[in-house]
Amino acid sequence: MNYTATSYFTISQHIELERQMISEKRRQAGIAFPAPRKQDYLLIVRLNVSSANDKKLVSEGLNRLCTLFQQIDTQKIQIEDTTSEDGMYMYPLTRFNFTATIGFGKQFFIKLNLMKKCPKDLYDMPAYYEMGDKSPYVLPQTDLILQLASNNYTVNKMVLQNNNYFTLHNDHLTRSLEYSSSSERGPLDIMKAINGWAKITDVQNGFHRADGKNLMGFYDGISNPHRLLDNNIWIPKDDVGKDFADGTYMVFQKIEHNLREWNKLKTHDQELWVGRSKATGLLLGTLSVEEEKALLEELHSTDSSRKKQALVRLSKLIDEQRNPAKNFFDSYDTRYLNINKECPTTSHARMANPRNSIGQKVRYIFRRGYLYQEEDFAEYPKSGILFISFQNDVKIFEEMKRNIAQHVTTLVKTEEGAETKNYFGQMLPVSNSFDTLTLGGGYYYIPPIPDKRISHIGQQFF
Repeated sequence: MNYTATSYFTISQHIELERQMISEKRRQAGIAFPAPRKQDYLLIVRLNVSSANDKKLVSEGLNRLCTLFQQIDTQKIQIEDTTSEDGMYMYPLTRFNFTATIGFGKQFFIKLNLMKKCPKDLYDMPAYYEMGDKSPYVLPQTDLILQLASNNYTVNKMVLQNNNYFTLHNDHLTRSLEYSSSSERGPLDIMKAINGWAKITDVQNGFHRADGKNLMGFYDGISNPHRLLDNNIWIPKDDVGKDFADGTYMVFQKIEHNLREWNKLKTHDQELWVGRSKATGLLLGTLSVEEEKALLEELHSTDSSRKKQALVRLSKLIDEQRNPAKNFFDSYDTRYLNINKECPTTSHARMANPRNSIGQKVRYIFRRGYLYQEEDFAEYPKSGILFISFQNDVKIFEEMKRNIAQHVTTLVKTEEGAETKNYFGQMLPVSNSFDTLTLGGGYYYIPPIPDKRISHIGQQFF
């Protein structure tokens, strides 16, 4: 079943297409399915190969790691719930919408002399100055990346490191503790699976807010392309051949927001910076000030009928703006003159997606980012976004990234006399430049699943 980028998906079509993708077992989970909001917790684990040139060791270790993920996917791994008053229950990890996604950086292929199997469009993330960022990255490119996602924070942690449930015995996973005393038959988690061939460089925790907003107080990812459409994410066979078709490229960046200075801005100034209404998420100019005020009053009405009508109206407006291909900034389209006028050309919404004119090639990324907040802080919690995107060409992301880098240098006025500092401790004038700080990340190729066996992921390289 094929759909165009502007097709309206009924619930039945949506369910059918997602089930089809899952049953095909060709594309890795954690990208197009499940839906991001069904997986509110994220664990990014980045690794480097420690046994360069030892292909056999790495191949066997990779198989051991992906076998763990396959056992989870086939519900052979269960956890016990002893909190119920009715007794103890056993649940497969799939109950928590758990998925594991694995990606490979270019250095993986270089270290193991596998460049003949390296996707031609895969390369390391460029230096900070090539991306328009202000300072050197502290999180460098790595050889591998694991994305663990679920609707339970502790499940992700448990898959990373666990000493009770996951035990290897006679090449099968069991939860029997009888074999846990032997180091050879020790518990099989990610830490066990990578032992001897890879080392973790960093681990990042992410989450979604219950209200769907980011830490800056705005709704995030409204104009994301549809996650189930082929033309946004997956690499076509014509580009890479049948063995690597249905893979994708993953971008990971950790971006810190300067919330201490952000919160000093008036709401109106924040909206000008983002290009959207903080209350509704709509592009500025969609509604007049009076119309938005009236809509918000209806949304908070005690009259259930009026409230429902307001929700229907807002939903229709949001649904229209979800389509990233629709050009709301066309100065010749009389329907959207106010949006083109009120939404600043230097706003984040317009710099990230200028909306192409008719006839221009449409190229988008699918964002699947998560928020983070550091638990260790002295004065003010460091927080921001774990930016994650999937696309069939990394250059699409780079174009967007450089546009945004120009945007963050745009001056936003603060209240007279406000004292603000940037990330480098420099005092800023009254016209304050709101900073974000990219800490680094990497580019990764997410391969397809060979022979419908998750345990074989990566074996096509050897």
